[in-house]
Amino acid sequence: MEAGISTNHKLLQELDYYKKQLDEMSIVNIGDSYTISELKNELRQKVQAFSVLAALQQTCTVETPINEIYSRVVQALCKDLVMDKVLLLTPAMIPGGYKPNSWAGFSSEETPVIEMREIAFSSSTFSNKNYLLHNSKSSFTEDSDLINWSFKLPFFIAVPVMIDKMIVAILLAGRIRELKPIHLPLNEHDAETLIAISGMIATFLQNKRVVEFKMRIEQQLRDKNEIMNKFSQQVSKNVAEELVRKNVEYKSEKREVCIMFLDIRNFTPFAENKEPEEVVHYLNTLFDFMISIIDRHNGIVNQFLGDGFMTTFGAPVIAGNPCQNAVDAACEILEALHQKNQDSEHKTTVGIGIHKGNAITGNIGSSLRRQFSITGNVVILASRIEQLTKQYAAQILISSEVYNSIDLKGKTTESIGPVSIKGRSLPVELFKIR
Repeated sequence: MEAGISTNHKLLQELDYYKKQLDEMSIVNIGDSYTISELKNELRQKVQAFSVLAALQQTCTVETPINEIYSRVVQALCKDLVMDKVLLLTPAMIPGGYKPNSWAGFSSEETPVIEMREIAFSSSTFSNKNYLLHNSKSSFTEDSDLINWSFKLPFFIAVPVMIDKMIVAILLAGRIRELKPIHLPLNEHDAETLIAISGMIATFLQNKRVVEFKMRIEQQLRDKNEIMNKFSQQVSKNVAEELVRKNVEYKSEKREVCIMFLDIRNFTPFAENKEPEEVVHYLNTLFDFMISIIDRHNGIVNQFLGDGFMTTFGAPVIAGNPCQNAVDAACEILEALHQKNQDSEHKTTVGIGIHKGNAITGNIGSSLRRQFSITGNVVILASRIEQLTKQYAAQILISSEVYNSIDLKGKTTESIGPVSIKGRSLPVELFKIR
């Protein structure tokens, strides 16, 4: 923004300088020789040029739509530089071709024809100079004939708008006739004015690209942060970052997972004589450290079940051994709970059931609300294993599928043997972890 203000200030200073020069020449009483006339004309052109540049610099910003900038340029050139017709051409469908994007000075009858025009410049058009000038003194060329035929513009200046050595637009301005003293032949000073304006257009385009790129990056960061914030409420930060990094989709699939159910023992009698705020505070205090442990072991808390929760290891991403992660998390929860109980009047105990098996994973819900869910017999069986912890006086019970998938180093286990479980035709061998 400061650079734009500085540039505009410099333009206004140069405009004032040339105005003063022109005023001083008007006061001096000397013969109106050819040299003096030419000098006066050159100064008038510079005043006009800087007036146009200053006006455009003031009215166009990076927020101005590019087509509006094009429109303001062609209108200003027609009005302030006394051009009969002005066009701004942008790339067309044909290779090397350009079509009118904005124009001024054309009649309503000409407009439908202009809209259909597409012209291709030869490869050598701007090779020798950074502009193409054709006035009443010039010889006819392939390009001049093409422009005259396409736009009924016999005398003109064409200047490319360049960004990174590529032509992104062509500024075309000219006159239908050149008759002294009203319409002097177009010259290099007019070309310099158009070159300056094309440079200004290129600067606007570059600035807009930078701003739009910055805005896209900022929006992508906001979207990513929003996804992370929402998703991190269901999964650990590490898992969420992995999903975002790999752009993992929630497609429905069948995969092997490890399911953990945790239940707080004797919660109902405890909550009966407590205020709602006390109950919520109690649960949040427990869940806070438990979920942190789950997160560290790459688990996802799928559901809170009042006085407990269901956790999945191994979906939607796999990190390490899901069964090992689940058992390690369960043991760490018991250790942390033991420490918490040392400083608490109410001694909390939990029951944890863990089972491994195939499940259907994916987004389940309506078009308004969806949730990443796990369904299948593995979920039902893990829940029923957790319910058996009371019967077998265990805090952690795992199935043989989990037992055979983990390293038990440092853990004491006890086989309960095959146990009949509702909904399962064959007994399930269970192990207690002490």
